[in-house]
Amino acid sequence: MAVGEVFLPVLSGTITTLAPFIPLVFWQGIIGKFMYFLPVTLIISLLASLFVAYIINPVFAVDFMKSHEEESKRAWQDY
Repeated sequence: MAVGEVFLPVLSGTITTLAPFIPLVFWQGIIGKFMYFLPVTLIISLLASLFVAYIINPVFAVDFMKSHEEESKRAWQDY
């Protein structure tokens, strides 16, 4: 549910960061050959970050967080 709430802001932030670098991949000439690796590295890094934000982090959060029911049961057991 939390991923759905932040889906659009995270996606739009990533896209606005990627947008200026995508045309640099198609830069021609000697400068284009030299500068090719900068936008490609940035694009791969940001897409990997997007994957982690949408897939990996929610899985870890569900795994490590305790539900409110578990906390309330534990609180009643302490008394």
